[in-house]
Amino acid sequence: MSKRSSPQALADGAKKLLPGRKYVSPSLAEKLAEDLSAGHEKPVHDSLSNREYEVLRLLGAGKRPSEVADELALSPRTISTYRVRILE
Repeated sequence: MSKRSSPQALADGAKKLLPGRKYVSPSLAEKLAEDLSAGHEKPVHDSLSNREYEVLRLLGAGKRPSEVADELALSPRTISTYRVRILE
């Protein structure tokens, strides 16, 4: 979900997240399904560096970029750079 998501999509996502459930946007679900059906030899996340994977894992666990930066002793700007690389 991004800033460009519709208000309804944001509300739907929040409704799922509030009780502690997981939420995957329709566009991400489609990308995941495409990756599964593409028959990659190795998982896509294997192409990430160790640090990128660590940042992905922490962000995926629900930590804010500033919290990840504190935990890894990095600047928030560096975490933002890793996030951009991960999304690519």
